[in-house]
Amino acid sequence: MHRKTRLAILALVALALVTGTASAQCILANPSFEINGSGGPVLGGWNNFGAVGRVPVASHGPQAARASGPNAADWGVSGFWQSHDATAGEQFAVAGHVMHPAGRPLTGGCAAIVNIEWWNSSGEMIDYQSVTVADASSPMGEYLEFSYVSDPAPAGTAAIVYLLAVLQDPSRPSPDVFYDQVTLFSTSAPTIDDLQWNDFPGGR
Repeated sequence: MHRKTRLAILALVALALVTGTASAQCILANPSFEINGSGGPVLGGWNNFGAVGRVPVASHGPQAARASGPNAADWGVSGFWQSHDATAGEQFAVAGHVMHPAGRPLTGGCAAIVNIEWWNSSGEMIDYQSVTVADASSPMGEYLEFSYVSDPAPAGTAAIVYLLAVLQDPSRPSPDVFYDQVTLFSTSAPTIDDLQWNDFPGGR
């Protein structure tokens, strides 16, 4: 990721962490973006920055999240994020659906990016992992699935930030990126698969 882009994200996320808007839950809040926010957040359970909104074009349900290029003078980022507890060595299974529409597609160096950021107990970012889940070469007008397992959390990790965003190339028009049905699960035992069996007698 472009260095200035990284610094912009750090500043925005750090501000939200200091103001206490981040949550620390085991499972994502509002993973399909069906619940609208109030008092600032566009979508319930999610923090946001830049040019964001909702669209009635979803892979599931009535709406999805939209992140649009902010038309900054330099590389710019808009997106949504949540914070969750984590420990050193822990890895997370990341998945979801992403689309860029034909009317406002990703071009040039614009990209849909999904980050895992590792933070310590003092509210400082230790490191991050950024994955491009769609770019100018991706099919337009259809939801594409993405999934990956994060790197192990480094020593000193107390929380992770799960960030869904669009990166805008300053030489290109503002693109739109839609996200829907996103998930984040720890791969440490007990996993989400282990826990779901508790609904059945005998655990199986």
